Amino acid sequence: MTSFGVDRCHEELANVVGQARALGVPFEVSSSVERIYRRALARYGAADGELLAVALLEEEAGVELR
Repeated sequence: MTSFGVDRCHEELANVVGQARALGVPFEVSSSVERIYRRALARYGAADGELLAVALLEEEAGVELR
């Protein structure tokens, strides 16, 4: 199975958040998730693995959730 890249995840989330913002719709949870994916993209680059955002949170917390 092919994984969805972190860059694509961030791109899609940024588009959704941007549309919500343009329409004046509160989208706080998606905005938070978009920021996490932005940090994951900065940390890991455009790597395959939509769950790298979780890996980033694990790394930052010093706790393995899996």
